[in-house]
Amino acid sequence: MTARAHDWDASYQSAAPPPWDIGRPQPAFVRLAESGVLAGRVLDAGCGTGEHALLAAARGAEVIGIDLSQRAIWQARRKAAERGVSARFEVADALSLGRHGWAFDTVIDSGLFHVFDDEQRGQYVTSLASVLGPGGNCYLMCFSDREPGVWGPRRVREDELAAAFADGWSTTSITADTFAINPIAGSPVAQAWLATIRRERTRLSGFVMLNALRQTADTQQWTVCSGRLRLPRAGATVATVMCRSSRARCAAWRHRLRIGFAAGFRSAAGTEGPGCGWAVASR
Repeated sequence: MTARAHDWDASYQSAAPPPWDIGRPQPAFVRLAESGVLAGRVLDAGCGTGEHALLAAARGAEVIGIDLSQRAIWQARRKAAERGVSARFEVADALSLGRHGWAFDTVIDSGLFHVFDDEQRGQYVTSLASVLGPGGNCYLMCFSDREPGVWGPRRVREDELAAAFADGWSTTSITADTFAINPIAGSPVAQAWLATIRRERTRLSGFVMLNALRQTADTQQWTVCSGRLRLPRAGATVATVMCRSSRARCAAWRHRLRIGFAAGFRSAAGTEGPGCGWAVASR
């Protein structure tokens, strides 16, 4: 267990729940669910005890909730079983989502973004981009700089929230909202920003040089390769990938390939031998 995971586990050990674990979804996300946007393949990043994942799953979404805290995930799984709701909960790090091979249409972030420092914010946005398909939406709520005092997570300005998602994303809206919390200093709410942020669709033509990721069959580790994309016809992309690892490390000739998320493609599969290969990716 990492130090970060241990810290979050400690939050779920005491008899009193942490401020954010109110035993029900945040009203802002209830409104989103009622509007029908928490749909398709949904990731609840930093799901805690699972209320938002279960909210989306109860309305028909295919949901995975992830959290660093094993204790929170245990509670989320118990809630799902007790309520008869089909949702998957996994202990995972939101800063390295790409390693799992997941793909989502929608991301929920209720109170995760604001726990990261500046460097981790960049890692988090990159991590989200690796699993959220082009045109997918991230619905994010974080602490606002309008919240007085110094308790709790760092405050976030509206402009810095937008700036964090400037590259490869478009901010549809950022509106003032509130978190419902277990009362602190007598207050049952905290000031928040609610943002809708869309992954941009990338239009490519001709040849494009990019970095690709390849997962070796023996080590299950991602390694960097170089690649060239060409568009033979509308709706398909063929990538020629020159692998840097030796044949000895490539135990199998068929590898799972993920074309760099910056290119805006959702999936890729199939190769022809170590050292080079073809992969077809769909957008």
